[in-house]
Amino acid sequence: MFPGAVLAAILGRKGGKLADQKGNGFVAYTALLCFFLGYGILSILAGSSPYFIMIVLIFAYVGQTFIQIALGNTVSRSLSKKTSRCRYGHFYDDELHRRCYSN
Repeated sequence: MFPGAVLAAILGRKGGKLADQKGNGFVAYTALLCFFLGYGILSILAGSSPYFIMIVLIFAYVGQTFIQIALGNTVSRSLSKKTSRCRYGHFYDDELHRRCYSN
């Protein structure tokens, strides 16, 4: 899990630049491809070497980072300047999500 998190942190800036250059749709489709590759390969070859699983999970971590970039960029572009500070802050606020959506 650690190598995937480090690679996702490094590729976060590149994903943001990619979203600015090619658009949010391209980054979202890339993220979905990474998800399907990572979890698809993992489901087929579960029980393999932990090192192999570590390499496969890197795709899933990169996919998670890219989908968060694409969604965050889409949300920020859809809000007006007047409301973007308040509402965009709620997008990443986990505590707010736990309070609002818990049973």
